Amino acid sequence: FVGKTYPLSFVLADAHLDGALRHGENYVWLHKYGSFAALPLPAPQTWRLFVDVTDVPKLGDLSLDLVRRLMIERTGASGIEIHNPTWISEFKIHCRLVDRYRRGRVFMAGDAAHIHSPTGGQGIVTGIQDALNLAWKLGRVLRGAPESLLDTYEEERRPKAAEVLKETDRTTGLLLAPNPITKLIRDSIVLPVMRSEFVQRKLFAKLAQLHVNYRGNTLSRHQESISMPTVLKAGDRAPDIAFRQRDKNTTLFELLRPFRPVALARYPESSPVQIDRLKTRLRTAEIDMYVISEKESESASDPDCLIDIYGDFARLYGIKSEFFCLIRPDDHIGLFQSPIDHDAILEYVARISAS
Repeated sequence: FVGKTYPLSFVLADAHLDGALRHGENYVWLHKYGSFAALPLPAPQTWRLFVDVTDVPKLGDLSLDLVRRLMIERTGASGIEIHNPTWISEFKIHCRLVDRYRRGRVFMAGDAAHIHSPTGGQGIVTGIQDALNLAWKLGRVLRGAPESLLDTYEEERRPKAAEVLKETDRTTGLLLAPNPITKLIRDSIVLPVMRSEFVQRKLFAKLAQLHVNYRGNTLSRHQESISMPTVLKAGDRAPDIAFRQRDKNTTLFELLRPFRPVALARYPESSPVQIDRLKTRLRTAEIDMYVISEKESESASDPDCLIDIYGDFARLYGIKSEFFCLIRPDDHIGLFQSPIDHDAILEYVARISAS
């Protein structure tokens, strides 16, 4: 579990707060003796409090009185009442990553594989992405897919965790500002920039990890015509799309809900036999296939036909001709082709399905 422990100490408390704070917003006060943060929890008037106590002399026993005193000192908010604590504890921030995600039949995921500063709240996102990535691969191997599919878990996820650790380490060093120079940079440059709505939107997308992709990895196969490049590439996260399916509306995320791969395709009108053959092969491999059409009449009779209601699929994916796009259960594009190559599709399917 290679890494480091920061020379910082914090008190963590979950408690009720009565006063001027708006429940639903995050508050952080940066004080010369240490930061104080109040983050809302789901229950009304309940908050999680983070208090930097690195420079507090003679800390002694942890108590609600200590938290009250430091809140007044750090925030100046004397009219806020803190009561009914669920727990109070001291903790330190670590920055550590396991050297491997798999050894034989043992797999590491979430906080067991990587721990880092809570700055930005990325731990839960990284852990959930680990779990989704591993879960669909385990499920398919248990149903007969090649065991080599499990080797792609570490290939895809460990570099993403390393990236999160690098970013949270840099952010922690800047926001918690252990020396006068970084404090000056933080207060005069970084914080004013972060108040910009444009920057906040960019930060939200970054912290939510919507940018994560697996381009260039073993399970990301992209084949397209040079003359008609697409917006998205194999390995990218697939954005949600609204479709009409027969007499009802649905979405891509709804189609992925059974946690099976979904294939979307557009064929030349002259190849219905090829479509039926491929559908049959994919159904055997537990992959749901749908044909994208712009003809409302086709969707009325064919449950496997999807109408791009608002044109979002064409716009977001940038596909204007025949194509085949396989989307993994964790909502990343695994295989993309334009034009369609049936042999390559079957070769890819063999990597993630029982033979």
